[in-house]
Amino acid sequence: MRYKEPSSRSELALGLVEDLVDQEHYIRLLDEFVERAVSADEESYSQKGQSQIGQRPYGARTLIKLYLYGYLNRISSSRRLEVETHRNIEMIWLLGGLQPDFKTIADYRRDHGESIRRLFKQLNAFLKSGGYLEGKQVSIDGMRPRLMRIEEP
Repeated sequence: MRYKEPSSRSELALGLVEDLVDQEHYIRLLDEFVERAVSADEESYSQKGQSQIGQRPYGARTLIKLYLYGYLNRISSSRRLEVETHRNIEMIWLLGGLQPDFKTIADYRRDHGESIRRLFKQLNAFLKSGGYLEGKQVSIDGMRPRLMRIEEP
């Protein structure tokens, strides 16, 4: 019987990842959004990387993309985000193959929490203005019995 044979693993290169992510996938919209938002106000997203000593840091765009991807896919743990950078094709495409460790991810969140929250609000406004999100969703917090309503800013 004839079966489909897998490709040789030596032929599976990072260059083929571009073909694996659909041209209409939301991850491409996220990539473009972050490039524009961070370019407009780059100083508020990066404080490190000025020293010539030691390993070069990850850029602000890389870590912001990582956080927004996690936000949209309900992944908040730094350790889970690190795992996604190794196994998820969308994440590999989005970050260009970069794989920051959980400590780097957590430290960036600690150092730039307010900037990240501001960017989340910009993303929500952008999605609402583009018709991707209505802003009328109601959710219930499972830990505490309270109703949370997402309202327009």
